[in-house]
Amino acid sequence: MNTHKSIPHQSRARSSYAFELNRSLNTGRAMGKRARRFNLSWPVQIKVTGSGQIEFEEEGCLQNISSSGALLSLNAPIEIGAKAKLFIKLPSKDDKWMRYYGEVVRSETVSQKVSVAVKFSSARPAFCRTKD
Repeated sequence: MNTHKSIPHQSRARSSYAFELNRSLNTGRAMGKRARRFNLSWPVQIKVTGSGQIEFEEEGCLQNISSSGALLSLNAPIEIGAKAKLFIKLPSKDDKWMRYYGEVVRSETVSQKVSVAVKFSSARPAFCRTKD
């Protein structure tokens, strides 16, 4: 007696979609397209490091975020290629932050504000209560 059940075509399609969704969350891309961006205005703090020490620290506002990076609005430019630790304040009563490590890939001045793009080294943040 055959105990193996075949998967109906519709279930295979759902399974394939779930695989693509999971892959897009892990890689920041869905079927060759750019990662979905979410427009948010949350407080951020960026710490730029060099030789293991903090060289620059700035507070600003998150413009948008995806699984692969974020766009920030700051008061001062940051050098392209700089390694950074980015903290994003979660909108909750508790003092909770998401921490990402990444690299500055774009920095341009627009209307007296600086837009800084950071590419994350990992799609998954660490959650913390302090900005260390």
